[in-house]
Amino acid sequence: MFLDSKISVKKLFVFFILMVGLGKVSLACDEKLDKDWEFIKEKDQVKIFKKKMEGSKLYGFAGCGEFPVDLKSLVYTLRETDLAIEWVPKLVERKLFAGATGTFGKTYNRFDLGFFLSQRDLVAEHKLQLDGDYLVVDSKSIIDSIGPNEGNVIRMDMSLNKIYFKSVSKDRTLILFLSHGDPKGALPAFIVNWIRTSFPADYINGLVKTAKSYKPKSSFPEIESLISAYNKGNNAL
Repeated sequence: MFLDSKISVKKLFVFFILMVGLGKVSLACDEKLDKDWEFIKEKDQVKIFKKKMEGSKLYGFAGCGEFPVDLKSLVYTLRETDLAIEWVPKLVERKLFAGATGTFGKTYNRFDLGFFLSQRDLVAEHKLQLDGDYLVVDSKSIIDSIGPNEGNVIRMDMSLNKIYFKSVSKDRTLILFLSHGDPKGALPAFIVNWIRTSFPADYINGLVKTAKSYKPKSSFPEIESLISAYNKGNNAL
């Protein structure tokens, strides 16, 4: 026979569907990742990439995957400041500055890296906006003197932190996360690169797990308006 009798048609069909699914995720990742992003591994349903960043010994890292959670829940989970320490890796404190809206805000963030290392902190601005077929949250560190009263905390830099959302269906969302930063201090670059290799997968899976069970305490008109515009423009279910 042309096919091995031990290989059923059903198994071949399942294999075909899986390959098509992986192909779709890869194509979607490629929309926002240029040729300099190098695939390195897959962890917890997240494809992880790295890129040499100009003027830095530290790599940029990206993660991409499709998950069974709706876009709105993901956006509201990101906006909920009090939830952040439950899912953002190594984060132990986040404070939202006054004057924030549903789509723009400034936060103070403090991280505990463990292993007897000094804590790190940063002040960042976050903006939710439309980007073609995606909703994106763009975050960058800014210069600000606010910080903890105690010493032994090093101010880090975050030059790239973008998370893209694209509705695949009513209850499924493609997530693409790009990150590059410098923890400063005396940590060698090769150690920082090694530590951050799995960061995109940990970040995305933490967000997804939290978003699946989170029920928003309140509604933000700016978020609702932006999601409505996104759904209208992309004919989302």
